[in-house]
Amino acid sequence: MKKEILTAELVNESGIEGNGRKLFYKLSHKIKRGQVPFHNDDIVKSLEEDKEFLLKKEYLRFPTVIGGENTFSMSDGARFSMKEPEFYLKELAELNGFKWGGIK
Repeated sequence: MKKEILTAELVNESGIEGNGRKLFYKLSHKIKRGQVPFHNDDIVKSLEEDKEFLLKKEYLRFPTVIGGENTFSMSDGARFSMKEPEFYLKELAELNGFKWGGIK
């Protein structure tokens, strides 16, 4: 069976290089699984849990992370250990059963 192809399009960028830079991509297909530190995550379930915490005003929880690296700002963080966005997007494609087709 041929796998569907997942592509991404950069739709927004905020922050500056190396200082809280955030890239926002629109994916060609919906995904359900994410890669968070130490395990794979069910994105829908995680977002529902985030919503419950917010409604209860319990803010001592990290919001849902779909993919990437955790870095800390102390001593300039570990930003040099971060890979290019395409690496993480390809990982998400494979985790969700798609073939990676690249960034448009």
